[in-house]
Amino acid sequence: MPPRAILRLLALAFLPLVASCYSTTHADLEQYFEGDALLLTEGNAPEGAEPIKILSVYKSGFYLFGAAPIVAVDLEETVRMICKQAKELGADGIAHISFDYQPASLFKFTLFPIPDWSASIHVQGMAWRRSEGGPVRREKAGARPKARSFPGKPGS
Repeated sequence: MPPRAILRLLALAFLPLVASCYSTTHADLEQYFEGDALLLTEGNAPEGAEPIKILSVYKSGFYLFGAAPIVAVDLEETVRMICKQAKELGADGIAHISFDYQPASLFKFTLFPIPDWSASIHVQGMAWRRSEGGPVRREKAGARPKARSFPGKPGS
C-alpha cells in the first residue's frame, strides 16, 4: 500500500475522533424571562427578596461510543424542572443559578480501563420570593446585581 493511501486512511480514521471531541450545547433560556415567568439570575436575588429554599436538579444520560444518545440529557428540560420546583414553592425567581454539564466522550474512562460514555447535567440555585413589604424591583435586562461587601477580612 502506498504511503499516500495510508495517510488518507489515517486521516479518515482520525476525523470521527476529532468530531466527537468538540461539541457545543446551546439552550434558549429567553423563554424564562418573558411574561409572568421566574426571574433567573447567576447573581444575588433582588433587594428585598426572601430566600425560600435551595433547589437542585440532576439528570444523567448514556451515549453509545460517547456520541449516539441512548438516554439523552437536555439542558432546557433540566431548567424546566428546576423552574417547576420553584413555582410549586411559590417563588418569584431563582438566584445563584449554576449549571454543571459533563458531556459524554469516547475517551472518558472510569477507574478501570472501562469506557464511561455517560453525560450529566446539574442545575442548582436558590428560590426566592417577594417579601411582604412590597414589590421587588426587577433589574433591566442584562444588568447584573452589585456585589455586597461584608465587614471584616477573609478568614477573620
